[in-house]
Amino acid sequence: MIALTACEKARELTQFTFETNSEVTIPAASGVNLPINLFTPDVETNASSTFENNNTRADLIEEIRLDECELSILNPASANFDFLKTIRIYIEAEDLPEVLIAEREDMPNGQGQEVVLNATGADLTEYLQKSSFDLRVQVITDEVPNSDIDVNVRCLFFVDARVFGL
Repeated sequence: MIALTACEKARELTQFTFETNSEVTIPAASGVNLPINLFTPDVETNASSTFENNNTRADLIEEIRLDECELSILNPASANFDFLKTIRIYIEAEDLPEVLIAEREDMPNGQGQEVVLNATGADLTEYLQKSSFDLRVQVITDEVPNSDIDVNVRCLFFVDARVFGL
């Protein structure tokens, strides 16, 4: 029992999360039932310092996956996500293919100003070991927004690594 508890505590030392935030603007001139692709600016990973702060390094990473992806409306204050039908988020990094990381389909009205997407569980280790990555946000609307809508895309990544020196 003591050995199992010690192994669990050691395992916890090798697991951590880190968060990224980026913004996209959904234009008011969006078409209905047509996919609209929006791109975030490069998202800096600060991977080496993040890994170092957690007593590991890139070559010791065993897995990185998206744990949570939440969208929240920044502007206008009166907007909500009722206009959305489907949303998908893809990640891309230098020399790596684009991969779907989160989505939500057939969204009902009444979502308010925040919505949590379903993570796909894809292993993102190679993407987050890069110095930056790009996100493509694809939305399909079921009504036209009254104005441009600024949205924050918050991603929480789970990292499982070996501790440096152990």
